[in-house]
Amino acid sequence: MKVTVITATLNSIKTIEDTFNSIILQEGYIKEWIIVDGGSSDGTLGFVRSVKSKCCFDIKVFERDPKGVYEAINYGISLGIGEIVAILHSDDYWRADTLSQVIRDFENGWQLVYGRISEISQTGEYISTHGDSSYSKFKKFRLHNIHPSVFVSKSLYDNYGLFNVKYPINSDMDFLMRIVGKGVSIKFNEDIVVCYRKGGISSMRRPKIISIIEICIRNKVGFHGLIYQLMRELYGRLRKWMYR
Repeated sequence: MKVTVITATLNSIKTIEDTFNSIILQEGYIKEWIIVDGGSSDGTLGFVRSVKSKCCFDIKVFERDPKGVYEAINYGISLGIGEIVAILHSDDYWRADTLSQVIRDFENGWQLVYGRISEISQTGEYISTHGDSSYSKFKKFRLHNIHPSVFVSKSLYDNYGLFNVKYPINSDMDFLMRIVGKGVSIKFNEDIVVCYRKGGISSMRRPKIISIIEICIRNKVGFHGLIYQLMRELYGRLRKWMYR
């Protein structure tokens, strides 16, 4: 089994080398790296083109003007030919053994694999760790990991659709809620699988409360699921205010 890696870029020259270095360490598991660029002017695309000859997998670059990061990700997913889809942002990077573990889980029959996230500062300093196996306890309304830590069988996107671009911040929540409860086999990996830089769109902007309510109603998570997500959002806002 091989992985399609999707990265949306926009003036990412300061961090994309770290992203690339974490990918090249695991190139034996990768089918292709699809980069969807939203109009970089800082040398991002020049760097990407300069490393093409160093890889044993295809690097495909598409320049377009997407309506947000999820539209760019959807475009990449629609073009991918790997059996597994991984989303890795241009300021994040994998641990050295991430894909070997993920591939093993998929070969054992799992359709979605997710793991822990190490949140780091823009300069690479450790902040905190996120992610737990609460899906197994609370089902649909608790599975909401940041999507760079989630690896998905391409067939799930084919069967259940892509990200809903109506939700610019929390479309990943909507997608995960949409597929849970449909008989999808889900595996939690106890290890940290991705280092996630604080300062991206999801950490700088909070989703609208109305969008959380709409997603919960749309995906029929019930009263307790709605309350959990609202409390989770309020906690996130409080934490952001305290550490601003």
